[in-house]
Amino acid sequence: MDETAICKLCNEEKPVENFHRVNGKVRKYICYPCRGKRERAQLKLEMLEAFGWECNCCGENHPLLLTLEHKNRLGGNATGLKSHQLYAQAKREGWDRTKYEMLCFNCNCAAGHYGVCPHRGGITAEVAIIKLRKEATLVARAYGPPTEAQRAALRLGPLSKRQHEQVTSN
Repeated sequence: MDETAICKLCNEEKPVENFHRVNGKVRKYICYPCRGKRERAQLKLEMLEAFGWECNCCGENHPLLLTLEHKNRLGGNATGLKSHQLYAQAKREGWDRTKYEMLCFNCNCAAGHYGVCPHRGGITAEVAIIKLRKEATLVARAYGPPTEAQRAALRLGPLSKRQHEQVTSN
């Protein structure tokens, strides 16, 4: 019969292969998944403490939405690291604020996709809608007259009549 042990954190009975063992005996009785969750949570708390508990761009302070950004990335996740690996690397480097900053997921994603977060680039929602509509109109013109669905999509969104005229006149 296979040996099992009960994890102290999740209270689940699991095969001993899911626990750290020394000389065949289970040590500490915390399964690997629970151990990893605990270590990642501790590391994130250290990161939050080191960088001030809020997004460096917009001020978001919900801890589940905050992440670490490597300032010298080349676009996307150039480091190839998972978030907790990046946190560990930053910790080893002394939480260097010249290399890292804390951003919320929205600011981090926007910077990755558009090169700069709209908060820092001064791009308002209205300007973004106008730009999207203009790009959609140019693409539609290149492929012939827009379909009814495309025309409907161009009419969607919170634009004033003047803003809509700006989009369609360009």
